[in-house]
Amino acid sequence: MTGMAFLSRAVFRRALVLPRSAIFQGTRKNLTLNRFYGTKYDEVKEITDEEFEDVIGDSTKPTLVDFYAEWCGPCKTLGPILAEAVEKDGRVRLVKINTDEYQDAAAEYQVSALPTVIAFKDGKIVDDFVGMLNKKKVEEFIQGVVSKSEGK
Repeated sequence: MTGMAFLSRAVFRRALVLPRSAIFQGTRKNLTLNRFYGTKYDEVKEITDEEFEDVIGDSTKPTLVDFYAEWCGPCKTLGPILAEAVEKDGRVRLVKINTDEYQDAAAEYQVSALPTVIAFKDGKIVDDFVGMLNKKKVEEFIQGVVSKSEGK
């Protein structure tokens, strides 16, 4: 009983007599991780530190690099939004890099918070943002990246 010392006796007793469905009722709504898997974001190319310079140096179109980590909740929400917006626009490409596995690129660009998205064109930073953005703001960000990349 030492592991459950933080539960009051009344709460513990209710948990024992409640049907299993009542205990877990509504928890599916709270699992934001389900929105991350099985989306277009799964298909986004994951790059390594070794590939980083080659990928951002590609001059065909602006490249958005999503710096993320598996444990980061906002990253899991932002990823599918980014993937959908990039697919919809078609003028930029999206790659992702796991900062837990590949730390050199994150250190080089001073990524200190997640999620961080940096837009590159010809190896140079065009724009960036840190934190969670909604779909509309992500689409506006992409429009801005395209405009800056084309020199407008």
